[in-house]
Order: sequence, then C-alpha cells, then structure tokens
Amino acid sequence: MSYDLLRALHIIAVIAWVAGLMMLPRLFVYHFSAVPGDDWDDRLKKAEGRLMRIIMDPALLLALIFGSVLIWQGLTLGRYPWPFDLWLWGKLAAVIALIGVHHMLAVSVKKFARGDRPKTERFWRMMNEVPFVLVIIIVLLAVLEPR
Repeated sequence: MSYDLLRALHIIAVIAWVAGLMMLPRLFVYHFSAVPGDDWDDRLKKAEGRLMRIIMDPALLLALIFGSVLIWQGLTLGRYPWPFDLWLWGKLAAVIALIGVHHMLAVSVKKFARGDRPKTERFWRMMNEVPFVLVIIIVLLAVLEPR
C-alpha cells in the first residue's frame, strides 16, 4: 500500500474519530436537561452508546493502525531519522492525550447509561473544546514538522 494512500486513510479515520470526540461532550450537555427515565434520556443514552461503539472506537482503532504503519513505513523508507524527529514525539504525546480523552468519554458513557450525571454541564461544555485544541497541535506538528 502506498504511503499517500495510507496517509489518506489515516486522515479519514482521524476525522471520524475527532468528530465523535467533539460530538459526545455536546450530547452530555444535552443529557443534563433530560429528566432521568424519560424518553429523551433514553434516546440520549442510546445515541451516546452508539456514537462510541459504532463510530469512535472503530475510528480510533483504524487511526492507530494506519498511523503506526505510517511511522513504520517512514522509518523503513528513511523519511524519519531514528529515533524520530522531535516534532513526531510531540505529535505522539498529543495523540496519547487524545486517547486519554477518548477513555474518559468512554467511562462517562457508561456512567450516563447507569443514570449517573458525572461532572457538571459546564465541565462538558469546556471538554467539548479539548479535542479540537489537541487536533490543532497535532496537525501543526504533522504538517510543519518543526525541527
């Protein structure tokens, strides 16, 4: 598989993943206005679970697979000097932070499904911005490759 095709598939997977990371906290904000046990509450629980299970988890897995293959190809083709450039370490650190956000959201989906209301509405409004800030850092590091 060509490097450019892998890169395109990686970007597509990342877009799907980050879209979910940005949508889920917004659903949590809406969840705070739902009365526990009513129809809106049940629909939000289903939507949150499906978003995580059908879109976010597979997109994360594909992004990690394609990203890992890109790094491996970059090393074997001589694109990255060993042990990588500093920009790549920074990008990987931001990706790990994004995976941490994903995990926190996954735990929160389970809590909302049980009927809990973890954190506050304000917290989820602020968390809505965190994935976007991390993606800005990741994209700038990947595209500019600062030395």
